[in-house]
Amino acid sequence: MSGNTNIVGASPFGVSAGDVTDLQTSIDLYRTASQNPRQALITKSQAKKQAGEMLRDVIDNLLVKQLDKMANTLKSSNKNFFDGYKQSREIIDLGTSSAKVRGVVLDENDAPVKGVEFVIYQTGTSTKVAETETDVKGKYGVTKLPVGDFDFKWSKDGYKAISETNVHIAAGKDLRRKIVMTTGIVREGDLMQGAVSNIEIKSIDGNKIISVTLEVTGSAMRFYAAKNPTDGNGGGMFIDVQVGQSISKTANEFASQTGIGMQGNFLNVQNIGGGQGHWKITFE
Repeated sequence: MSGNTNIVGASPFGVSAGDVTDLQTSIDLYRTASQNPRQALITKSQAKKQAGEMLRDVIDNLLVKQLDKMANTLKSSNKNFFDGYKQSREIIDLGTSSAKVRGVVLDENDAPVKGVEFVIYQTGTSTKVAETETDVKGKYGVTKLPVGDFDFKWSKDGYKAISETNVHIAAGKDLRRKIVMTTGIVREGDLMQGAVSNIEIKSIDGNKIISVTLEVTGSAMRFYAAKNPTDGNGGGMFIDVQVGQSISKTANEFASQTGIGMQGNFLNVQNIGGGQGHWKITFE
């Protein structure tokens, strides 16, 4: 049956030829509109792919094959320029406003170190921006960092802490850090009120000590140098640490304030508080 015949048959129900024409027009418009979003996605996808191919071509042909090779010729004769080139050479994602830091922590034998605390501070302050710990493979990562200047610190009991200050993080930056941690030396013990304990320091290589950390619980403790393990504090040079305190000194500060090398080469700890206490000293 022809279209006109159908229209005639539908006329008793109030359907005219104009109604059929309007319906067909609406159908055609809907079909066109429904295809636009998909076409837009296809076009966007093609554009991104093309842009990626162009960027890869620039990196491979201009940077890797030409500029990188030219810069490498200056690696020995002009190291400052070469290092600056490497930093400027990094490609970042300008489409994101945050950054990330990731890496791995190994010991002196290249074995992964689990449980290392990695903390990011606002530079020059103790305000934490982010923190995490290394996994069983020694890996760590922090994402969605704001743009700015920060201080990094890696630490774990029994290891020398490592710090990096005033690190600038740019938008989209992916910073990577491979850290090698060396073991620290820890001495600790318990003391009753008034008792003295001697710390053997002859076996500790003073040339490798950068800092000393003192911690006490239960009772206040006094750290001082003496001529022998049984001597009292006759030189008047000491460091007192109260309950719950953690005091860090540089190696030189610790030696001068306790009298090591001047009042004697033995380091003693005395319980100057009440009751039993626990002391801990870490050489890093």
